[in-house]
Amino acid sequence: MKNEWDKLYEALAEVQDEMEELLPELPQSKNFTQRSNNLKRRWALVQKLANDLNEMILPANPIPVKSPFDHVDFVTAWQMWKEYLQEQHHITMRSRMEVCGLKRLAEISNTEYMLAIRILEFAMSGGYKGFFRIDEKSQSRPITETTETINY
Repeated sequence: MKNEWDKLYEALAEVQDEMEELLPELPQSKNFTQRSNNLKRRWALVQKLANDLNEMILPANPIPVKSPFDHVDFVTAWQMWKEYLQEQHHITMRSRMEVCGLKRLAEISNTEYMLAIRILEFAMSGGYKGFFRIDEKSQSRPITETTETINY
């Protein structure tokens, strides 16, 4: 999508350059001046909307992500969680969301990587967009039949 946006943004800039070159060359009349000013105002609005959209499409510079869990099984499970969010809920996890998610997961799992993996698996198996602390009651619901960790 970024490539398409870049092409559109470039095309808008080219149209602006051509308008700025062409308008002074056209015959000037009162009617032309009014319509030209109206066109310039409308073009300024198009530029503002494009710039606002540009801010949404081009993300902020990412921040470093450091996992509180170094175990290879957790790294694999976390990657699976990010892919699950994209596939199931169309959520792309960017760096700030990832940092906060890892921090929250560390808090609710007491930085125990096996428990963190179980929390992620529980959330994915239930179709949740987020994860949360699980207890014996939530683990006994029919949504999950085992509390064992899946080997990846």
